[in-house]
Amino acid sequence: MLALVDCLERRGVWLRRSDLRAESSAINRVYGETLLLIPAHKKYLDGLVPEAHREDVLQAYFKKKRLDFEEAGMAAMDGLKLLHDVLSGLKEDEVLLLNVG
Repeated sequence: MLALVDCLERRGVWLRRSDLRAESSAINRVYGETLLLIPAHKKYLDGLVPEAHREDVLQAYFKKKRLDFEEAGMAAMDGLKLLHDVLSGLKEDEVLLLNVG
């Protein structure tokens, strides 16, 4: 998931950015990289739709990051669907903590 988040940032989908910087920093010190997804991240939903990405391009990105395994592209597509579905269902008073590393 961490490589997918990196790939998305290269495309302008900034899931690491949040108004909860202090909280994120405290959680990251204890648990490793953890994203705090908030309703404001919904502006990136179009960039999380799997159909907006090509599996072979994602596979190539994973290979470049030395995370090359046969199903890497498919796993990335599944990760996109997961992020999209969970974020789209997030209510205004909810925060999703997603440990990615």
